[in-house]
Amino acid sequence: MKETNEERIKRLKEEELNELKKRKAFLEQIKQAKKMQSLNNAMSELENMTSNDDTQEWIDKLGQETLINEAKTEMFLEKHKDALSEEEIMKENAKKLLEIMKNTHMQNSENQIKSSLTLGDQEFKVEHKSHTEQQNTLDNNEDKPKSII
Repeated sequence: MKETNEERIKRLKEEELNELKKRKAFLEQIKQAKKMQSLNNAMSELENMTSNDDTQEWIDKLGQETLINEAKTEMFLEKHKDALSEEEIMKENAKKLLEIMKNTHMQNSENQIKSSLTLGDQEFKVEHKSHTEQQNTLDNNEDKPKSII
C-alpha cells in the first residue's frame, strides 16, 4: 500500500515532533548535569578549604604585628617622656594666662559698661526733656482754634 502525501506529511510531522521532544529531554539532562557539576565543584572547594585552613597562621601573624607595634609605641613614649611633660606644663601655663586675660578683660568690660550706663542716663534725661518740650508745644497748638480759610 502506497502512502499518500497527507499520510507522509503527517508521519514526518510526528517524527519531527518526536525528535524535538528527544532534543528537549536531552537539553534538560544537560541542564541537570551542569547543576550537579556546579554543586560538586562547590562541595570540593569546601572540602579543600577545610583541609587548607590557614586561619591560625593569620591570627599568629596579626598577634606578632600587634606585639611589635606595642613595643615600638612603648619605646617612643619612653624616648619622648620628657618632651610630653614639658608640653603638659606649657598647656597649664597657657590655661593660667588665658584665665588672667579673661579676668582682666572682664574688669575692663565692667568699667566700660558702668561708664556707658551713667552716660546713657544723662542722654536719656536730655532726650526726655526735649521730648517733653515738643509735646507741650503740640498740646498748646491744639488748644488754639484753627482758622477756616
